[in-house]
Amino acid sequence: MTTTERWGGPEAQQRHAVETEEIRASLPPAPPCPDWCTDPNGHPYSGLNAHGQYVRTHTHDISGSHYWVEQAEINQGGVITYGPLLICDESCNVVSPDKVRATAAAMLLTLEKFDEIRAVTR
Repeated sequence: MTTTERWGGPEAQQRHAVETEEIRASLPPAPPCPDWCTDPNGHPYSGLNAHGQYVRTHTHDISGSHYWVEQAEINQGGVITYGPLLICDESCNVVSPDKVRATAAAMLLTLEKFDEIRAVTR
């Protein structure tokens, strides 16, 4: 299915683009991001959640990794709060820090064994 088919033709695409811009224009200005966020500084809120709060997610993408760190920012009437700091995997599952540490340790052991075997078989 093409994008045009999905959105119902050029008129529907244009209507969607206008509606999206109207929604974005109604969002409050976002404050600066935390220093660790790798998204563009001050990136906009993504919209309203089910509770009528403006929400955006700060992320730190680890290049070459299958994991990233993220934290939701919630703006309710100008009062900003933050959700828990999370680690997510490439399937967008939340992963515990202990699981990431265990995976990293197992990968290091595997790499050490690889280097040992390669040194002997050269």
